[in-house]
Amino acid sequence: MNDPANDELIRSVNTLPTAEEQYARANEAETAAFATYGVMPTVNLVGIYAVKNGLANSGAGRFFSTTPENAGWQK
Repeated sequence: MNDPANDELIRSVNTLPTAEEQYARANEAETAAFATYGVMPTVNLVGIYAVKNGLANSGAGRFFSTTPENAGWQK
């Protein structure tokens, strides 16, 4: 889940005049981002797989392996 407040906080880092202020704001942004860790997906694993209905012999690579000639459409 993305929080628009986090996006605004991240964008505000470059608007500050000094490096020290930018570092402090970046630390705030990082802390806010890590508060969403565990809620916000950080990795798109191979277990997430989408195909059109009717495609046969296809699946996520970690759990299933086939050659291209064995994949096809169901009749």
